[in-house]
Amino acid sequence: MGTIVHNAIVVTSNEGTRISAAAAMARSLGLQVLGPSEAAGHSYQSILVCPDGSKERHERSDLADTKRDTFRSWLASDGDELDWVEVRFGPDTEGAYVLHDAKGRFDNE
Repeated sequence: MGTIVHNAIVVTSNEGTRISAAAAMARSLGLQVLGPSEAAGHSYQSILVCPDGSKERHERSDLADTKRDTFRSWLASDGDELDWVEVRFGPDTEGAYVLHDAKGRFDNE
């Protein structure tokens, strides 16, 4: 048995080259990415870094945690061009939580 917890990262920007670069970086790390989306108002596009689908403390989950850590560090080094948030949710959590964001307001792991 294991705990099922989903971690996802949503990234948004109106700089098309930056959102494409974020998607490429996440994919290069082996993370599953949806998007970039079509441009919405004011040219904003988003990507979703999908949860890994593995139970916590399993090898696959630990590897995905490391990849997300690396991706968050890359996002943080990008400056103000990317807005992003990492959320945690799932059947074995007591609600949904913001873990990290672009402004450094959260660190709830």
